[in-house]
Amino acid sequence: MPAVLIPNSLASADLVAAIIDNKYKLALPLDRQRRSFKELGLAISEVTLCNWVITAAKRLTPLYQLLAKRLKGQTHLHGDETPIQVLRERGKTPTSKLYLWELRSAELVNQPIVLFHYAPSRSEKVARYLYRGFHGTLVCDGYAGYNHLPVEVIRAGCWAHSRRKFIEAANGITGQTSISRQFVTLINQLFRIEKRAQGAS
Repeated sequence: MPAVLIPNSLASADLVAAIIDNKYKLALPLDRQRRSFKELGLAISEVTLCNWVITAAKRLTPLYQLLAKRLKGQTHLHGDETPIQVLRERGKTPTSKLYLWELRSAELVNQPIVLFHYAPSRSEKVARYLYRGFHGTLVCDGYAGYNHLPVEVIRAGCWAHSRRKFIEAANGITGQTSISRQFVTLINQLFRIEKRAQGAS
């Protein structure tokens, strides 16, 4: 029998995982989940749901730290950051841009790892913190926040981000012979080769 995620609680690990998945992947607020449970005949308060999420985060922190350590031991990583809206963040208005940073292993590793890190900014301090101790190649976009990483981190450009810039440059240009369109065609060929290689041994 697996270890209990939340001691002295009726919540199974599966239920808590579903609540977290609904909240963060599907953007379903805890109050709406509470109402859904009520429709099913389950009276679970929003405070209880919130406490389950917080407790699960605390209990899973050692696992997160272990995965981060393994991730930083790899030779190639992918990184990106995405703006998100958070309604209540100290010192920020509800319309402020806050960021979810993604760190992931290369696609073809045996045990892929994807980690997310929430930060109230997109500053270079966050990038330095996240990649501290990593020695290898980081595939990322051209964001200046990555410019001050340790010398042990080699930056490599992301083809998807590059392709987007060439598409932007090609907009408004007539004909298929523009240099921008030629680069989009070449990058598309690279993507097709990569897709075929994924099934190779």
